[in-house]
Amino acid sequence: MKLGLDVTEHRIRAVAVSDGSTDWRCERPARGDLAVDLADVVSSLPTAVREELDEVRLAIAPREADLELERVGLIRVAPGTMPALGPLASWPDELRSGLAGRVAQLSGGTNFFGTASASPRREELFAEYDRLSRCGAERTVIAAAGALAAPDIERSVERMLRDVDGETILAHTMGGIGMRERESSAVVNAGLIPWAKRTALAAAAAFPGMSVAFAHGLGGYGSPAEFCRLPLGSVEARLRAAALGAERTRGSADLLLAVLEGGSVQLFGVTDGVPDRADVGTVWGVPHNHIAIDAVTVHPEAGAASVESRYHDALAALRRRRPGHEAVMVGDVESEKIDDRFAIALGAALGRVRVEVERVVSGGATGGAAGDDEAVVALGEEGRTRAVLAGADPRMSHVVSVEARSVAYVTDPVRTVRVTVTGDPG
Repeated sequence: MKLGLDVTEHRIRAVAVSDGSTDWRCERPARGDLAVDLADVVSSLPTAVREELDEVRLAIAPREADLELERVGLIRVAPGTMPALGPLASWPDELRSGLAGRVAQLSGGTNFFGTASASPRREELFAEYDRLSRCGAERTVIAAAGALAAPDIERSVERMLRDVDGETILAHTMGGIGMRERESSAVVNAGLIPWAKRTALAAAAAFPGMSVAFAHGLGGYGSPAEFCRLPLGSVEARLRAAALGAERTRGSADLLLAVLEGGSVQLFGVTDGVPDRADVGTVWGVPHNHIAIDAVTVHPEAGAASVESRYHDALAALRRRRPGHEAVMVGDVESEKIDDRFAIALGAALGRVRVEVERVVSGGATGGAAGDDEAVVALGEEGRTRAVLAGADPRMSHVVSVEARSVAYVTDPVRTVRVTVTGDPG
């Protein structure tokens, strides 16, 4: 039996699921201490559920207050640029100030196509890394221009820093096209790691002897190790869990989904069970490209009447693009369908592992269909490895799909290739 938990700042909803059916539900107010809140859920479990329970999954996302940038540093490896394109230039002032003194720029990187690659000079790298460390950096993001075409630039920096204290985080492992957004993804992710570790410890302590996992990433499932490595993957995973839960309760994979929480509403489309993707998302005013959902958020600040009007306008726009999709509101909603309130918790219990690897690849087939050339095969193997690290069962076969797109504005055979690997948890 699985227990799915939808955890927010104000309350916890829990659903026990076995053989695809819901056996038990409960809702409890949050007291502000996750360990206490989870213990409250445990004490509420009926004996029959507790005896059968062997797996727990939490849908929980951080708040801006959970972002700790004081121990984060950033090294950008790229040609010089104008200040408006510099590191963190698109960040809100109050967040950017959290990295004051812990940002460095070094010459190197490559262009979009991966030609003329150059690593930074070793002595300059060590001098800047030492400066960042003296300023308090314990987790340092390495973000190199052109890293999706030449990832070894960031990897070479990591190798050079292998024997020094501190943790390095490579930006190309957690973002898509667009270096500044990839850089932002990695920095925000680094600032959420302490929160993720505390959360994972609290969950493990509340459910000793059980398998504990988290709504995470593209498929709604991540192991504790994956959750702590890539906590940014939990930010929009609650929306993906909502899509999974609503799909199960409504019996449809084509939905216009509205997630209501604390007066705000997030709306997005789900087609064939897949939420709409955005090239660039925003979290706390920071643009990022780490598995963002193309959602419209309606905030309550302007008053209830305005919220309702803007919600209906946004829903009408979604409906025009997706005729025939059923509109469903879940979360903090008064509804005769109790499943709508518990959709996120249910979706957390149903998640699978799904990871993506994205690269810019030169040579080989230039068509949009999946190719079998050496570069694509290597990406598939990297995707399988990441899926296993995220919690997929290594003994099971994994579904691998490849999306390749030619870069139309160059004459050389250059593609952007996205490999997606899906598997059941181990």
